[in-house]
Amino acid sequence: MKLQKPNLQGKKIGRLSLDAKITERDKKLLMVLGVVIIIAISYYVLYLPMSASLESLTADKEVMKQKVAAAKSDLENEQSIVKAYETQLANGMEASESFFPGVYPYKEQYVLLVEKIVKGSGATLTNLEFSDPEVNGVVMPEDNRYLLPAYSLQQEANTINQAYSDQPAKEISSAAGTSQSTATTGEEKTLPADAVLRLPTTIEFTGSYAQYRTVVTSLEKLNRAIALEAVEAKEDEKGLKFILTVSFYAVEKVDNGEDPFNAWTIKGSYGKSDPFN
Repeated sequence: MKLQKPNLQGKKIGRLSLDAKITERDKKLLMVLGVVIIIAISYYVLYLPMSASLESLTADKEVMKQKVAAAKSDLENEQSIVKAYETQLANGMEASESFFPGVYPYKEQYVLLVEKIVKGSGATLTNLEFSDPEVNGVVMPEDNRYLLPAYSLQQEANTINQAYSDQPAKEISSAAGTSQSTATTGEEKTLPADAVLRLPTTIEFTGSYAQYRTVVTSLEKLNRAIALEAVEAKEDEKGLKFILTVSFYAVEKVDNGEDPFNAWTIKGSYGKSDPFN
């Protein structure tokens, strides 16, 4: 069998035309393709970086929440500590009310106080004598002791001692290297922070035993720290004579750095150079 060649004579092969028009269908396909491309570009260029940034900000927000919660907890603890401190401070001030603030340099306060008590009992005050003031440290546990470079009460006591004595107050150096004062009659030693000032006083008066009891009872009822250290009674032609040895005590007032003493406003305005007359 022989294969025959196709007869192409009389037929024309059509040419491809480059001037073919884009149909509406093609336009729609191109638009859809463009939208897909834009979406893909936006996803990779915009969404993914913004999503990563959002996740980082969210993590930072959680960290900040934890920090804020910790700060609030610390603030509550601080407020609790401040409240406890204020409570302890109030208790300390209440406990120190029995100590008369401002013993020095106003001894005349005690002069008028004792005169009022003795005259109120009906007795006669014959003598009132103050010894040199002393500042002694309160006994404290060894682990709670600390040094006070310059104790103001002791300095005031030394000033008054110098005014009434020919012997000047002594000065020693504390462990910190600053000036440390001690009383003229006291032991030369470094004072702890909790120091108590003592004013020894001798009260002499004449009267009956009932009047003596009234004087002692009045002293005991005073809202301040007073120690009745000795009592001596004598009898002469004028009657009974009593000699009381007492000590007035004081500590510096706790008041957040304000003036530790209440200044007495009366400066001799009672009009007497001699309060016993």
